[in-house]
Amino acid sequence: MAEPSVQTGYRNVICVPADTRQRFLQLEQEAAGPLLKTGVRLSGVGTFGLNYRVGYRDPSCHLVLLTLDGDGFYQSPGVEFRPVSGDLLLSPVGVPLMLGTVEQSWSFLWFYINGLKRWQHLDRSLPRLIRPSFATQLNHAFEGLLSETGYARSQSVLTESGWVTGEPRPMTPSSRAANLFGELVAEYLRQILSPVESDRDPLENLLQEVWKDVEQSPGQDWSQRVISQRLGVSPATLQRLVRRYFDSTPQQMVVEIRMSQARRLLQQSDYPLKVIAREVGYSDAFVFSSAFKRFHGHSPSFYRQEPTW
Repeated sequence: MAEPSVQTGYRNVICVPADTRQRFLQLEQEAAGPLLKTGVRLSGVGTFGLNYRVGYRDPSCHLVLLTLDGDGFYQSPGVEFRPVSGDLLLSPVGVPLMLGTVEQSWSFLWFYINGLKRWQHLDRSLPRLIRPSFATQLNHAFEGLLSETGYARSQSVLTESGWVTGEPRPMTPSSRAANLFGELVAEYLRQILSPVESDRDPLENLLQEVWKDVEQSPGQDWSQRVISQRLGVSPATLQRLVRRYFDSTPQQMVVEIRMSQARRLLQQSDYPLKVIAREVGYSDAFVFSSAFKRFHGHSPSFYRQEPTW
């Protein structure tokens, strides 16, 4: 079997054969909101023909690539992978890379992800090739998202001269199914990008537990004072920790979780608005509605009007 040539130097190169077929996720869709918050800059799925090559000397984004079928290679300084179906590649910001096909076409799902503060532990780290247990589910969720939102056959690409981007389009509403698929894909990405448990600061682990508890009981008091006391740190230290690990603030994190739970309740239950408001920590339905519209861009009634599956 032919082996890919060893790269002694890395440069920006794009070589996409004419028989390549790609579908790009439309990130202006509302359902892509959770992916944007995860840092996704560009994403798609495709089958890449012989002689496909992409190389970046100093990538400005993390690359997550899930092999679906075919034969491809990945190289970075001191690292070479020949991924097979089900293998997931994580190539960090700042690590030179070259990837391409070998003897046949290569099908894969991919994400370019901005180097957010919450992912800074990955910056210039070693590339990894793993086999996540949820590889098939990630592919199915992504295909479901494409099916519900539609897709583009051309999109922004990282060329030798930089990012080439089409005209931005306004965020458009998505179906209930699309929103659920979007949240699922974003959750899988968070699992891929998050540090392994043993590498985390103990305080980051404690914060992760807090966010899980907020998700389970969003109606409880989750003020900065309560969270600070639970972690045994001052409010100022809490602010610094959340900014460092999540690129956010404590209250922004709580609001994001509450609004996600509120949308789920609107879509999956028949509870009156005042009940849902109370469930997610708002004593007044009008105040809740105003906050919900500011966060999601649509009133609660928009989600109630969607057809059920």
